[in-house]
Amino acid sequence: MPEPPRITLRRAVSTAAAGTASEQDFFARLERAGVLVRKRFSARNSGEVTGYAVALPHDTTVAGAPVWFGGGKLAADLTLPKLRCRWQATGPRPGDRFTAAERAAIWEHAARTAAGAAEQIRNLTATDPAVAADAAWAAADTLHAAAAALGSRVLRQAADSYDRAARAPYGRIPAPGQPGNNLRRTARLLSTLTSVEADAPLAEMMLLIRFARLAEAVADLREAQRLAAHAAAARSAAEYLYAAMPGHPSPAPRRRARGPGVECSRLEFPSPPGMRRTEADPLTGAHKAAQRGASPSSDPRTSSRRGLRA
Repeated sequence: MPEPPRITLRRAVSTAAAGTASEQDFFARLERAGVLVRKRFSARNSGEVTGYAVALPHDTTVAGAPVWFGGGKLAADLTLPKLRCRWQATGPRPGDRFTAAERAAIWEHAARTAAGAAEQIRNLTATDPAVAADAAWAAADTLHAAAAALGSRVLRQAADSYDRAARAPYGRIPAPGQPGNNLRRTARLLSTLTSVEADAPLAEMMLLIRFARLAEAVADLREAQRLAAHAAAARSAAEYLYAAMPGHPSPAPRRRARGPGVECSRLEFPSPPGMRRTEADPLTGAHKAAQRGASPSSDPRTSSRRGLRA
């Protein structure tokens, strides 16, 4: 069954954005990939591009017109202004001709960057979650670039699953940090590898375990931020990667410990907006429920009032 055009376009746009440093290169990559591009121009400043829409040649209406999707309809972080913020965070990308030894060095660098980002995200989750969130967002670029360079179905599925985990809530763009910039530069470096058939088996195996651990670190970050859907997307991406490793068992599902320490840590976070304390706090809620179920005679205040009336 063919995948929906929106999913195909989102992957194509994400891959093009990950491998470029300018909008000219971005639009050129989309056109080379066979994607139709329609730019939106400013009504005030002639020639200024303010947005874009993309379509697939075979996806048309009954009248034969292309079905267009704006960048914001594909994902909140794929609008042109937000892509420009992403491109400004890192410098120009390198050339695209490498020897076999240089390609091997690029794959090793990508694996080291992913491993380092996983460790930094774990360390920053408690101390600087904003920088950790930026690294989580940038990891999507690296996954998409690696999947495109290797032609890897497994990495492509993992990247698609991970996309939800990468997005900041409400479409916010995290401020760029060093771990995130390292991942973006790696994504652009990977995007320059155009002929890697001979590299694919070894390079893919090198990256699978690194990206799986990176996805797990992001899942822990999202759980700490109470973003359940984002955490589930990251764990799903990790499962794709672990499943592709021959002889490497997938990690057992983690169970959250229960006990006074866990309950106390939960109480340190504020309740969601609009939720009463008794609903958010299981300890207080249970206490109130016990009070509501208690008989009137068991309430000492009621007994004292009855004694006065008698």
